[in-house]
Amino acid sequence: MPSVDKVISKLETVKMEIKINFHSYRRAKQRNIDMSLVKRKIRNLNLERVKENNQDDPRYSKTYKVTIKGSGTDIYEIPIYFNMGGNEVYVKSVWNK
Repeated sequence: MPSVDKVISKLETVKMEIKINFHSYRRAKQRNIDMSLVKRKIRNLNLERVKENNQDDPRYSKTYKVTIKGSGTDIYEIPIYFNMGGNEVYVKSVWNK
């Protein structure tokens, strides 16, 4: 299992254009998830936990499931995909945990 610090050090090389596919964005809004908060937490690298994500996407070199704290007692689990040295983090979905 990767450490939060290790993943943060990798994400620091990414220019942090955070992309969320439209379907996932809409579904997250239906679940009352504050997506601007989610994007801000990812951009600021405020990650609580990190684990491997076993899904591959050939467009991205690394993929993890990260957990972040929302407002109040909300906790979200988010699979993220990114290119080391690239310019984007791709969020496929956001779940309440």
